[in-house]
Amino acid sequence: MIPALFMNDVATYINNRIARVSLNSGALLLTDFTVKQANGGVVELRYYIPAGRVRTVSKIELQDSSGAVLSSNAVDIPVLSDTLMVQSITLQEV
Repeated sequence: MIPALFMNDVATYINNRIARVSLNSGALLLTDFTVKQANGGVVELRYYIPAGRVRTVSKIELQDSSGAVLSSNAVDIPVLSDTLMVQSITLQEV
């Protein structure tokens, strides 16, 4: 069993590595988060996609400061107005 303290340490490490969100393979890069925190083995991110910057989001990547992809997800999200995104990464032992 992995102790909760270690899980939180790993979540904190992941949180600290995330520097930006890339939408649609770099069509839009976001670096402003309304929430970016690690707590209890969960990394929570909240950020806005401004209206008019992209019509549809088809790919969301979390990147580090050098642009290396840490996480990638195929999605289909229409952006008709400013859109609040809530994204979480939950660590669990398997």
